[in-house]
Amino acid sequence: MVLKGKISSIESSGIRVLFPERDNDVSWPLKAASHVGTLQVGDNVAVVFFSNCMNDGLIIAKF
Repeated sequence: MVLKGKISSIESSGIRVLFPERDNDVSWPLKAASHVGTLQVGDNVAVVFFSNCMNDGLIIAKF
């Protein structure tokens, strides 16, 4: 599944993303694809999840 979200925090373990359309769920720390570039708190991003778990995903785009 692919979800739109907003970066809520950037930590040494990864990037947490807030999903307003999913009752403001926040992901576990995620990695970003190498082509995404520099990210900042508040950036809108697209995240692909490989299962129904919020820790099994990758940030694939910034918009």
